[in-house]
Amino acid sequence: MKQIIFIIALVMSTFALSRDIAAQQFNVTPANPILQGEPVAISLTGLPANQDVKIIAERVMTEWGSEKRVLYRAEATFAVGADGTLEISRVAPKQGSYKQADPRGLFWSMQPVPGEVAPERKLLEVQLQARAMADNQLVA
Repeated sequence: MKQIIFIIALVMSTFALSRDIAAQQFNVTPANPILQGEPVAISLTGLPANQDVKIIAERVMTEWGSEKRVLYRAEATFAVGADGTLEISRVAPKQGSYKQADPRGLFWSMQPVPGEVAPERKLLEVQLQARAMADNQLVA
């Protein structure tokens, strides 16, 4: 029997490019929940072309053998293509928690982050966000 490994919750926003507003979007396949052993693909569209974008993934888990909730985080910086798209499984990060192109890199490379976990955060739910590296603005 396959186990649910994680559910992805996306942190979304819009980003103003000059006077035009472009909507950025995470595209995750398959749809939630992601089951153990299933391939996963994450891509982004509508990003600032030819710029670097940092993707941050966070998930709350319990500490081994206890009920203590711990936040895990991974991040990777990627070069966005000229068409404003990024397919994480096909592009190696320029820097971050892992080094090679890997569709699950943001998940297996997560490390615990010190501090309290907000009570509203759900266990196993992965939150993804993208930040433009030029100004650290949330773009998706």
